[in-house]
Amino acid sequence: MHSFLSQFKRAGFSLESRVHALKSFGGRLYIKRDDELSFLSNGSKLRKYETLLPYLKEKDPALVALKGSALSNHITGLTPLLKEWGLPFKLFLKRGEVEGTVQMRLLARFEEEIVWIEREEWSVVDEKVRELHEEAFIVPVGGDHFSSLPGAMTLASDILRNEEEWDLRFETLLIDAGTGHQAISLLLGLALLSEKREVDILLVAGTEAAFEAKLQSYQRLVEERVERPLSLTPYTLRFPTTEKRFGPLSQKYRPRLESYMKREGLLLDPVYMGKQFLEIEQLKIKHPTLLIHTGGVLSTLNS
Repeated sequence: MHSFLSQFKRAGFSLESRVHALKSFGGRLYIKRDDELSFLSNGSKLRKYETLLPYLKEKDPALVALKGSALSNHITGLTPLLKEWGLPFKLFLKRGEVEGTVQMRLLARFEEEIVWIEREEWSVVDEKVRELHEEAFIVPVGGDHFSSLPGAMTLASDILRNEEEWDLRFETLLIDAGTGHQAISLLLGLALLSEKREVDILLVAGTEAAFEAKLQSYQRLVEERVERPLSLTPYTLRFPTTEKRFGPLSQKYRPRLESYMKREGLLLDPVYMGKQFLEIEQLKIKHPTLLIHTGGVLSTLNS
């Protein structure tokens, strides 16, 4: 892992997150608090920015184009960092009902940099970017780019650090997936470390075929860098059984999410971690299991 990461410039963010046990599951379920890494971003996205930002700085594009929903934690997390790093940017946001949301109040400070795209034109958003600036670097939705991968892969080595601190081994790792980038980074990070665990991936968005294709693509790129084949740890892909559509859980489930704040002191967003916990409640956890908390506080404030 070290030799791979040494090939990339890094931002120098603090990327060590703590682990603690949850009382609700008999002490066998532990949670990794990647949600505490950054206030303006959610969960493990700061790990992505660890190598994405230096990559962008080195490329020195005339314009960095971020695209996504105005409710995207990726947009609210990366935008201030682009300003800090002196990178010119525009935000290409899908028009929708976002007035009054926490994210929109934050992004309003960058009103001059926002370009609203009508929902029916979203499929051609890249063309809209090129119309404005032909040489713009378009950051994929969620920061799903190879330059983000090395930073995101630090999750695997940080889990080993947690295990050493706790003097235990997590046989199963639970993580959710939207674009799939962080889950794929975890699988590839474990492969570089020659670690075998069962990784349970909840596909909150996307399809199995899309996830597998992206995994194979990124795996090939990493193998080219390290000049050796990688042996992946076993993993399972599953979908939410409670509400399969992408988006926040309906109001009837909110009391169950709020109960975790009362019992465990956990804020759970209704899109990712909320669905993850509803699924975990149905699992029989028999050995030390680690859940990666990927949801940030901003995601809870509009629910």
